[in-house]
Amino acid sequence: MDAARTYHSHSIFRQVREDLHPFYGRESESLSYMLLDEYLNIDRIACISDRIIQPENSRITLLDVAVERLKKYEPIQYILGKSLFYGREFHVSPGVLIPRQETEELIRKIITMNRLRKPGILDIGCGSGCIAVSLALEIPEAELFAFDKYPEAVQITCENALKLGAEVKAVHHDIFDGNWPFPEFDIIVSNPPYIAESEKENMSQNVTDYEPRHALFVPDEDPLKFYHRIAEISASGLKSGGYLFFEINESFGNRVYHLLETSGFDMVRIDQDIHGRDRFVSGRKK
Repeated sequence: MDAARTYHSHSIFRQVREDLHPFYGRESESLSYMLLDEYLNIDRIACISDRIIQPENSRITLLDVAVERLKKYEPIQYILGKSLFYGREFHVSPGVLIPRQETEELIRKIITMNRLRKPGILDIGCGSGCIAVSLALEIPEAELFAFDKYPEAVQITCENALKLGAEVKAVHHDIFDGNWPFPEFDIIVSNPPYIAESEKENMSQNVTDYEPRHALFVPDEDPLKFYHRIAEISASGLKSGGYLFFEINESFGNRVYHLLETSGFDMVRIDQDIHGRDRFVSGRKK
């Protein structure tokens, strides 16, 4: 039998925060709130008001394990198995990239620029499905397709679509496969790997040690390999007047812009993220 002991909620919160502070500084407070809410069902008010609680010992053990994982800089999203994106909770695992706030801006740009009631949309390299699922829910009559090279990503996309009530046709496919088994689309969107290998040494340990390398990094000698291939695919995979949307490395904005201009696209534009960095490139197929 899993006997329960009596605890003070504020004491547990303070202890977790102190354990995490040497590793996360001010962020340790928000991480502590998240952990106590997840494992002990203690909200912020309970942490502040110091309630008497009697959690099962197994829940305390899970909390302790999570704290130790955080001390090794494992992302909290992988520990909890979920991440918020565009106001919704997505399941994530170490096989897919953790959704970023910047990508929410990409969703908004697509919604704003779309003029069709029932657009056909393809998400290339779907990962967690955050882009495809969000677009399916925000443009309810859209027909969403998505693919990824990695089966785990396809599975997680399907799980998130089912969980959130979105209709997304997700399949396993490699963009470097010469075969193109899809129809023409009104919109193609991709957030492909775009971080050069040489940039890795300047990145946070929680990213480089835990998030999937294949979703992050590209060779220094060919950093636009995915953009070239997707632009090539879009030449035949987009309907005339259809749009291609990219998330990009801020260092490559002008190069991706030029790539689209020389690949049969007009109305090409670079847009900045909330931090003022070049983050998105879009264009219309002539």
